[in-house]
Amino acid sequence: MALQRIHSGLLALLLAAAVYLPYATAYPLITEVPENDSKCFRFNIPKDDDAHMAFMAMPSTMTPEIEEWYIDQMVSLGKDRNQPDGSLKRKFDAQPKEDMLKVLDAFMEENGRRSGLQLRIQKARNPRPMRQQELTWFLPTVLNHIERYQRKTDGGANKEWTPNAHLDGHTICLENKSETQVHVIFDIILVSEDYTDEDEEGKSGGIEKKHLTPLEQELAASVNAANSIISEMRYMEKREARMRITTESINARIRFFSYISVAVLLLVTYLQVTYLKRYFKKKKLM
Repeated sequence: MALQRIHSGLLALLLAAAVYLPYATAYPLITEVPENDSKCFRFNIPKDDDAHMAFMAMPSTMTPEIEEWYIDQMVSLGKDRNQPDGSLKRKFDAQPKEDMLKVLDAFMEENGRRSGLQLRIQKARNPRPMRQQELTWFLPTVLNHIERYQRKTDGGANKEWTPNAHLDGHTICLENKSETQVHVIFDIILVSEDYTDEDEEGKSGGIEKKHLTPLEQELAASVNAANSIISEMRYMEKREARMRITTESINARIRFFSYISVAVLLLVTYLQVTYLKRYFKKKKLM
């Protein structure tokens, strides 16, 4: 009896922790695409779900302050989903500071607004890309309801569904056709869909609270919190890799400076000893 009470207490504690688990701040991913090179990623959307995607290109020569500002804007873009159908906004709400604007204007005056980075999103087993366009410097490219858009372009919601089609995934390719290394900040946000074929054209695809039981709501909150933590851990892993490269570069410079200092010290010592020998020989003291 006592053991059952202990088990019940632990279960209640775990459920309470799941309900009151604070949300962690999720960060978008950052990838570097070298000049005249490309990178591709595979992304799966669970069955009966959908996703929003946001991409933004910026040159690798930008300062960390500017990069951090745009990362914060991408985070805000992913959080602000107050549209009737839960879609993301297609532009940032805030404007860069005046000193940042001067740097951005100078760059675009010299290089133009086109980044030369081609974005291609393609469904597996489908030779035709579902979206293909060139990114613009410092402006977000937002793609809402990827799965819904795919169904419409493939002939509507009544098209026959193939088994395990959701496991094929999407391929996201970033092809840099310019002579400049590009940093791409992108975010992928999963959303749940709950609509029928008849109301797909006119109604929102999000699950409403009335469709969920309290336990399902708590579970959804826990899953969202876990996804946020995973996204932040991936971002911190990326930042740690960048900081490790910076630290190794600084250590290499310090070692090089130490070697140069020792060499200079030995050279000065040799010159002083040689000079003193000659001096004493000239004075006939040796």
